[in-house]
Amino acid sequence: LLSLADGALVEPMACGLRALTSAGLQAGDRVLVLGAGAMALSVVWWARRLGAGKIVVASRSKHRAETCYDFGADAVHSFSEDDPGELHALLGGAPHIVAECVGKAGMLPLALDHVGMGGTVISMGMCTKPDPILPIQQTFKEARIIFPLAYSVEQFEQTARVFDEVGF
Repeated sequence: LLSLADGALVEPMACGLRALTSAGLQAGDRVLVLGAGAMALSVVWWARRLGAGKIVVASRSKHRAETCYDFGADAVHSFSEDDPGELHALLGGAPHIVAECVGKAGMLPLALDHVGMGGTVISMGMCTKPDPILPIQQTFKEARIIFPLAYSVEQFEQTARVFDEVGF
């Protein structure tokens, strides 16, 4: 039986499950998460449980690093030191999936810059401003962008079950 506090987290955490399921996460995939807020943490938490190989969080928020590790991140990197080579080194290669969870203009193009060949970018930040991308650059990568919304009833129930089993 879930506590009221844990129950309140089921909804936002189910969003991370929906996003990674929609992206087609495979065991061993490298996942880069841009941001360290609630949606980012839901992606980190589910990526770990679904078998991601490496998970790196890029964030400006140094005070959230410990929480990122608690949720399953392998490394936390500062945006102020943004270096694609370093991020890829932390991941062991280019990411298969990049979750954009910041929602500011410029973040979707940054996510597309980082994603590896044939990879998927998940737009979870819900940016409300135009955010131009260069289609030709993504064509040569064969990158995909998805825009998941919320979760299914099954994903909500799965999240609640896992919370109950692991004692979130």
